[in-house]
Amino acid sequence: MKRQGFTLIELLVVIIIIGILAALTLPAVNQARSAAQRSNCTNNLKQLGLAMANFEQAMGGFPANHTGTTESSEPNFVRLLPYLEATNVKNLYHSDKPIYDDVNQRFRLTPPPCLTCPSAPGKNRVVNVNTGQGNSAASSAVYTGGVSDYITYHKCVIANDGKKYTPALEGATNGLVSLESYTDGKSNTINYHELSGLPNYYWLNKKTGTMAANEDSKFSWISGCSTPAGNYTSSGLTAWFWVTDSSTSQPEGAADSGYGWKKFGSINGTAGVVGRIINITNTANTPYSFHPGGCNAGFADGSVKFINELIVPTIYQYMTAKDDGAPLIAENCVNMVKWSSDWMDANTNEYPDGTN
Repeated sequence: MKRQGFTLIELLVVIIIIGILAALTLPAVNQARSAAQRSNCTNNLKQLGLAMANFEQAMGGFPANHTGTTESSEPNFVRLLPYLEATNVKNLYHSDKPIYDDVNQRFRLTPPPCLTCPSAPGKNRVVNVNTGQGNSAASSAVYTGGVSDYITYHKCVIANDGKKYTPALEGATNGLVSLESYTDGKSNTINYHELSGLPNYYWLNKKTGTMAANEDSKFSWISGCSTPAGNYTSSGLTAWFWVTDSSTSQPEGAADSGYGWKKFGSINGTAGVVGRIINITNTANTPYSFHPGGCNAGFADGSVKFINELIVPTIYQYMTAKDDGAPLIAENCVNMVKWSSDWMDANTNEYPDGTN
């Protein structure tokens, strides 16, 4: 008599084999997807760098970062639209009306695709923008705007050496930043880096909350898209960074809760030496991406480099300043996870961050 079909045991064996094969191939699929997303992110920053270069050729300088001052009448991404092959988006803008006017809502919610990292979770992400945070034209106006995953630094850059430097897109004249101001060299200075995932908050890739209504205006593409790396206050230099003497666990809540982020003062501050600043959280003013091992950064010469998340923090901070005079070559420093001997001061036997 002919046997009909498969036995239960045979079916189970086949299912188990299929499951094993799927388990073996899934990591490879995920790695391929991650690599493709990182490549697309790199292309986004290259497109942004090309737009900056074309703008400079046409206008005589880079567009100044808009931080609610008189340096720029329009946010820099808005000024770059014709050079980002986004004239169709520019045409949505009714420049005769305030950007927060209802007639400009569609424009505000239509960021160019190159401003969104494909690795960041969520589509069509928006934030509530409070124009009172840096825009005196309508201090009470609140509106929605699309998110940018790429930002620049404003205010001063505070490295662990306790000195003040100029961020890349600051120090403008008539809304333009001259290339001559990049005394460290354009290939060594970061214009834009990733700060992805907003308005949702993440800590080590785990979602911990969501940005409150009108909490901050600097992460919408039609606002400043900038963040302070630190500032001078009456009590001295301050900045938020990951320090070595804290736990790496973070519950829900703000970064200022004693779980790894502390205000770092001057070189003689009491908070300890900065241990890591990349890919810890997007709730603070530091780079954050969903790429394993680091984040992308766009340099002033148009190049894009992948920065190791364990890079010496002071080295990264030097790369975000255009006039610090540090003797670095970015190409050789993006994977610098510990100080090399040539950075030691022969007189003090210390590295720039005070360690030895």
